[in-house]
Amino acid sequence: MRKTLTIALLLTIALIGVASPTSSLPRARNLTILYFNDIHGHLEPWKPDAKSDATIGGIARIATVVERIRRENRALRRSTVLLQAGDILQGTPLSAVYQGEPDIECFNIMGVDAMTLGNHEFDFGKSNVAKLVERADFPILSANVFWTDGRPFARASTVVESNGLRVGVLGLTTAETPSTTFPTNVADLTFDDPIRAARYAVPVLEPHCDIVVALTHLGVPEDRRLAAAVPAIDVIVGGHTHAKLITPERVGNTVIVQAQDYGRFLGRLDLRIEPDGRVLTERAELIPIDASIPDSKAVAEAVDRYSGKLKDRLSMFVGTTNVLLDGDRPTVRSKETTLGNLMADLSRNAAHTDMAFINSGSLRASILPGKVTFGDILTTLPFNTVILSVKLPGRTVREILGFSASLNPEEQIGGFLQVSGVRFVIENGQAREIFVGDAPLDDDRVYTVAVPDFLLAGGDGYTMIASATLERIDTGIVLTGLLVDHLRSRGVIDASIEGRIVRR
Repeated sequence: MRKTLTIALLLTIALIGVASPTSSLPRARNLTILYFNDIHGHLEPWKPDAKSDATIGGIARIATVVERIRRENRALRRSTVLLQAGDILQGTPLSAVYQGEPDIECFNIMGVDAMTLGNHEFDFGKSNVAKLVERADFPILSANVFWTDGRPFARASTVVESNGLRVGVLGLTTAETPSTTFPTNVADLTFDDPIRAARYAVPVLEPHCDIVVALTHLGVPEDRRLAAAVPAIDVIVGGHTHAKLITPERVGNTVIVQAQDYGRFLGRLDLRIEPDGRVLTERAELIPIDASIPDSKAVAEAVDRYSGKLKDRLSMFVGTTNVLLDGDRPTVRSKETTLGNLMADLSRNAAHTDMAFINSGSLRASILPGKVTFGDILTTLPFNTVILSVKLPGRTVREILGFSASLNPEEQIGGFLQVSGVRFVIENGQAREIFVGDAPLDDDRVYTVAVPDFLLAGGDGYTMIASATLERIDTGIVLTGLLVDHLRSRGVIDASIEGRIVRR
């Protein structure tokens, strides 16, 4: 580890270059940090409400707001930086098909100054990450990701100069990444403790800039710990937990901000940097991105060029649903939902097993009542998830459900399971009253279970599945294809809440 961190520090120094050491600022300076995070492929405006035609988000609208603020700040001789806090991938057909290419092109046009690697940046493998880094006109950072031989995987930090002000930006990626993506995607990589990495990297960066910003994809709880552990960080611009921080949090003298997700908001943080180095917050807001904001022509043209290629395929009618298939993050990651029941049932029936488990992180969006297109399905199920049939002892089933029950619903963790063929009660973070069909779970009986390949590989922390599997069958069944085939054969979907998962 000492060798790894030494190499990382040397790389950081090399990347900072020959910037002169910090001298006291001759006067107070003003800085605006613009930021967004967890856009998950939502480059186009989207509807948050089935009952309204109003759309929100859209990268071309965000670009318009960014340019307006930059123009105002230039007139005021105020510095501006634009930061992206990770997870640009996974969540829309555009992202699933083009794997971040249109996102990077849009960011180049709108002048993103730096981005950090999120865990979903690895969902299409290391070679795709390398492709995105090559395409980007801005640095994509992470100080705590290394090859297993100790070489840094990404650039650790950068210094962005704006109107004479030097903004040091350090990138950090969640150490949970290996359990949130398919293991082969991060083979030969290690994800170091981000706090330990920051403790080494910040002192190297600090002499070369006027303010230190940690651009993180760690989540708010970890950002709080980072701020307490490394007080030299002035601002943390975060992502990962999709938190809507209308009012910035403060730990000591460190300000923490995050702008929810999917391009709903552009965050704005106005700072005053005093000659003695103190950083004061003058203004903080989340700017709603809605239809009142016109598109940036150049960015809209880039989005349209990619989306036009997909339009015919995505608009293909597949079937109809009479009910809302609820895949919204807050619900599907905390309770039984109609979408979760449907996909778990389809998996169990197709694999001919006693029960089925689906990690809720594989369900990325709701499908609204009415006509369902292929684009709707690909938005909801963007991963190429394959279902396998495994044989597990009942005691392992109990352990699996106990792990799911232990997850804090407020944290909306993708490892929360949607189930079929089994029902249970969650009480005090434990799985109780577990029934398989109409019979209590038997610890000594062997059950057949349908699981995604992601879970069998230990994803989301379910390492007990692979270690306890007595037999496995690769069905070749793809989750997306299951839903398409079901809609085409049935024509209409009905799904309901059945009390499979009850919280007390």
